[in-house]
Amino acid sequence: MGGGVVGVCCAYFLAKRGARVTVLERDQVGKAASYGNAGSIAPGHPPIESGLESAKKETGTISRYGFHPAVVSGEALREREPAINDRVIGGVFYPEAATVNPYQFVMEMAQRAEHHGVKLKTAAGVVALRTVEGHVRGVQAQNGELIEADSVVLAGGA
Repeated sequence: MGGGVVGVCCAYFLAKRGARVTVLERDQVGKAASYGNAGSIAPGHPPIESGLESAKKETGTISRYGFHPAVVSGEALREREPAINDRVIGGVFYPEAATVNPYQFVMEMAQRAEHHGVKLKTAAGVVALRTVEGHVRGVQAQNGELIEADSVVLAGGA
C-alpha cells in the first residue's frame, strides 16, 4: 500500500528478488508525501549527542558501512560556505550525500519496478486489511475488490 518512495522502492527490490508484487496507490504514484519532500540522500544524521566530539564518533560508525565522512574545521566549512557563522568550530562533510528530484526518482523507480513485473494500481485506496486467523492475508480496496497476499507492506505516508 502506497505508491511513494518507500512503497515503490520496496516493490522494486521485492520483485527483483522474485516476489509477485502489486502496489495500490490511492491517488497517483509519487504525488503525495514523496512529491513534496526535500529529496535529500544522507548517509548520516545529526549527532544524537551535541558537540563536535560526538559527530567525530559517529563518523567512525558510518565509515564501517562504506561511507567516507570527513571531520572538517570551522575554517574549512566557511571556505565551502562563507555564510557559516564564525562560532561554528567544525562539522562533518559527507561526500556521498546528494539531492535528487523526488518525483523523478519515484517515477524512475516505478518504471524499473514495472520492468520487474510489479503491477501499479492507481486510484486504488485501501480501506481494510484482510486477516485470517490473526494473520494479514490481503487488503480490501475502496472499490470493494479483495486482493489476496502472503504479505502486505504498509507504506502510506500522506
